Amino acid sequence: MSRAGHPLAHYEKIFLRPSITMKALSIRQPYASAIIFGWKTVEIRSWKTKYRGDLLICSTQKEFRSEDGTIFPGGYALGVVELLDVHKMTKNDLLYAYEPAGTRFEDYINHYAWIIALKHKIVPFHVKGKQGFYEVDHEIEIILN
Repeated sequence: MSRAGHPLAHYEKIFLRPSITMKALSIRQPYASAIIFGWKTVEIRSWKTKYRGDLLICSTQKEFRSEDGTIFPGGYALGVVELLDVHKMTKNDLLYAYEPAGTRFEDYINHYAWIIALKHKIVPFHVKGKQGFYEVDHEIEIILN
């Protein structure tokens, strides 16, 4: 696969991980990108899971355009995180969830904080997302720098 013309083509250090099946989770933009940039370490969900381990973070189909014109693309796998813990939301969790100013904790009192840590940025590839967990079988190009 040629990366010529790809926005990440300037990355010289890429580790190719053979095609494997990974557990994936779709997240709306700009939140999916905020996770990959390291700005968001808590994902808020209405459901809990016993699963811990690697998750492929994918953006939902709809792109997001910020006030400054930045486009956050939809429908892509963006990176790999590790799901470390899941617990009932606390006020402190809201600080790390990258929610808009003015978000009220009371709106999330019956939700769960999924504690995540970025493991790998990857060369993005198209994904057709689903709700909840789903499986993606694809070659992963991990960005090393």
